[in-house]
Amino acid sequence: MRFARYVAAAAALASVAGFAVAGPVATVVIDGSSYELASFEADGQFRLVPAVYTFGDTTIETLAGPRDAGATIAYGLAIVDAGGASAFSFEFSMPITLDAGATTIVSSIVGGMTDFTGNGVGISTTGGFDTIQRSWVAGPVTDLGVDVGGSVSFGPGPSGSLYNYGAFATGPVAGPDLSSFATLHVAVDFLASGDNDVIVLTGFTDIVVPAPASMVALAGLGLVSRRRRA
Repeated sequence: MRFARYVAAAAALASVAGFAVAGPVATVVIDGSSYELASFEADGQFRLVPAVYTFGDTTIETLAGPRDAGATIAYGLAIVDAGGASAFSFEFSMPITLDAGATTIVSSIVGGMTDFTGNGVGISTTGGFDTIQRSWVAGPVTDLGVDVGGSVSFGPGPSGSLYNYGAFATGPVAGPDLSSFATLHVAVDFLASGDNDVIVLTGFTDIVVPAPASMVALAGLGLVSRRRRA
């Protein structure tokens, strides 16, 4: 049986001015079939509902765990791919209401692979995409330019051999004003190697609107003033 575990895959709502009109969404597509995972909002943060799901011959466990507020999506997953090679497609999204101004964007993915039978292990890009992880904003759909993570495979070796995937990172990249966009999305698509091989991946995408230099300077002056009064 394949086993996939989400570790706090849903991200927190950005704590910026404005009101988000939609909640977080976490979905997984396994060999072409799409499933949604339950989530909720608590104290301004979005979380996954702790639960165990069974979709065909795949079991997915979701774990609660809020993320820091901000335009950030972070995820963690572990899969045991039984039988033949399987295609996996995960997508996470969250509403955003960013302040106006230029942005800084970073993205990364890292993981590991265990070759259960010793006949080789790996993951490869699928769906016509050039990378494992993709990030974009919607309203309209606009790529963030920080897609990351390519195909990696290892040949036969001792059963249970462990191999690293990455780390791969892109950024910080200077981005445009994204204040008019409504949602942030991160997708993870790959073809696993089957035969009970274990694939573990963690990744994130973060959008930051840097504070103007004048505001940073004023904050520094305020800190000096408080120290003088101490």
